[in-house]
Amino acid sequence: MNRARAATLVLLDASPFYRFCEARLLPILAEYLRGNARITPEVATELRRGARSSRHAGLRYLELAGWPPETSALPAELQRPFLDYSRAARQKDEPTSRHAGEIATVLMAAHLGAGVIVIDDLFGKRLARDRGVPRLSTAQLAVEMFTEGELTEGDGYRVFDLSTPTEAGPRDFARACERARAPRD
Repeated sequence: MNRARAATLVLLDASPFYRFCEARLLPILAEYLRGNARITPEVATELRRGARSSRHAGLRYLELAGWPPETSALPAELQRPFLDYSRAARQKDEPTSRHAGEIATVLMAAHLGAGVIVIDDLFGKRLARDRGVPRLSTAQLAVEMFTEGELTEGDGYRVFDLSTPTEAGPRDFARACERARAPRD
């Protein structure tokens, strides 16, 4: 499994911030990834929009904390791939910005040589795989943080539960924790 803590540079899509916000654990996420986390300007825009909703008002913490820093805008040579992927990802009646954060995160991660990205969106996962960018889901990040002693079991499971389909449960969390603790080759 990829590890966020071991990566020099971790780029995050908006989803981990939303899930940790829903669990009221954004400060712990910030402390865990403080020095190596970055977001693209597209993700920053999405988070600012989300912070205006009552459900995710806790996202205002990010602005107050001045975390995470933003990367620069996508360089000129990535603008064309960004537009091509945006067209490919767009479903009927979706706004053009629908997958902007995921696409920018993957492209910027590949450009900067990020150690890992944290992204949940299916299109973003596929793009990361196709671009050879190491990826974690928010659920995997929660498992990592629990096994590293940064989250309690209850908090780790809460983020895991918010980040996985409804059929996933405590047994799945326990199995994921066992895999995370297993020695790596």
